[in-house]
Amino acid sequence: MNKNNKANDHRFAHLLCKNFHDTDQSLCVITQDTKSAQELFNEVSLYLNKDEVMLFPENEMLPYDHFSTPENIIKLRSMLMPSDIEIAQKANIKKISEIANSAGIPEDCIIPYGHNKAKVSLSFLNTLEGKSDGHLILVTAISPTPAGEGKTTTTVGLGDGL
Repeated sequence: MNKNNKANDHRFAHLLCKNFHDTDQSLCVITQDTKSAQELFNEVSLYLNKDEVMLFPENEMLPYDHFSTPENIIKLRSMLMPSDIEIAQKANIKKISEIANSAGIPEDCIIPYGHNKAKVSLSFLNTLEGKSDGHLILVTAISPTPAGEGKTTTTVGLGDGL
């Protein structure tokens, strides 16, 4: 929130709420400090229903080994995000042949295992001669942080970033 221009704060809150209603998706906004979070919460509360906006206090962001999260906060968090099965059921699964085609792998170079997975034949490597090498990032044997960020989180983050 901009301390110098309250009109911009109102516009930001209004646009945030409009985006929330237009996309019909959950939004998470992280602010620089508790005061900004409270101000934004107050602004957004003018536009949204009480059950549509939540404020998680600053102490919620500390590493989890310092305290246990209150049960009411856990329930609020679970209401925000769909469950794993809900996310999986909404996924549009592409056939592996489509994915291979978009990656430039000819259909005769894939060995399908059903419609959704396949192996790439070693003969495909011969077709790559003369092309520049790709990049490999290997994430292994790191200790997770107290908040649980480990190999999987790092790998997914790198994949999204690339």
